[in-house]
Amino acid sequence: MANIVHVGRVKTATTSLQKYVFSEIPKIRPKVIFNASNLIRYIDLFKLGFLEEENLRILKKCLAEQNHFISRESLVGWNPRSWRRNADENLELFRPDATIIITVRKTESFLRSVYQQTIHEGNVRHAENFFLNAKNYDAVKPFFSEYESSWFDVDSYDLRILEGIYRERFKKIIFVSLSDLKELSFLRDIFDLTPIEHAQLCRKLEFGKK
Repeated sequence: MANIVHVGRVKTATTSLQKYVFSEIPKIRPKVIFNASNLIRYIDLFKLGFLEEENLRILKKCLAEQNHFISRESLVGWNPRSWRRNADENLELFRPDATIIITVRKTESFLRSVYQQTIHEGNVRHAENFFLNAKNYDAVKPFFSEYESSWFDVDSYDLRILEGIYRERFKKIIFVSLSDLKELSFLRDIFDLTPIEHAQLCRKLEFGKK
């Protein structure tokens, strides 16, 4: 089985999926390895640019053995300006034959949730000063890191662009809308779940603490 990689996105019930659903997959498909801790640590270091060459070789060798199921919302990146770079890094790690899962939600709902999160993190900017067009975003870009949630370029946020970026690099892309998430039909198809297995996972998601 080729590696299966859920690359995000943020604000699409990722934590609930990881805790109540994805972690259950190895129990019903024992050959599947979900979010191996050493693997996740190396992936995080690689994304930050801190992974040494020797450890990068170890990481790639481990991923080449297949059967890994990885879920990490930072892989796609919250900032649309970094989508292409992140996709290139994901291609380097997971290779074109990986199955890529991208969870999404309606744009207005997503942007509202992103802004609310920045408020929780201490953002004091009004929405009209947080959401910028591309020109204004470029003007302030030199003053902050793209990893910071200081401003958001709404002109660059287009899920059709995100889809194109990943279809250029990977053979199998699965987009899952937040509104359809509870059905878990994408997991049923990927792991060839029986009706009973599928129903059990749906119940775990439904009754898991939100």
